[in-house]
Amino acid sequence: MNKKQKIVVLVIALFIVAMMLFPPFYYENRNAGYAFLSHRKIKLSYGYNEYISPDCMVNVSLLSMQFFVALVFGAALFFFFKDSNKTENE
Repeated sequence: MNKKQKIVVLVIALFIVAMMLFPPFYYENRNAGYAFLSHRKIKLSYGYNEYISPDCMVNVSLLSMQFFVALVFGAALFFFFKDSNKTENE
């Protein structure tokens, strides 16, 4: 693994940690936005009604899709930065 590949792995790992710390929330089948994982009460605004939701849930399907896209993008960059100058014996 060369230096550029190590940077790609580090950046993707940091993105995944950030996605886990700030996941997408939903409340009553509506998007409630992103917030820190321990904050279950989020200020929602729909039209003129603004209120604090009592219990938002993590949108697991959206979070898993974000993980998948980050991993695919990271794998593509990892193979893009592969050294083509090295031979098979090295």
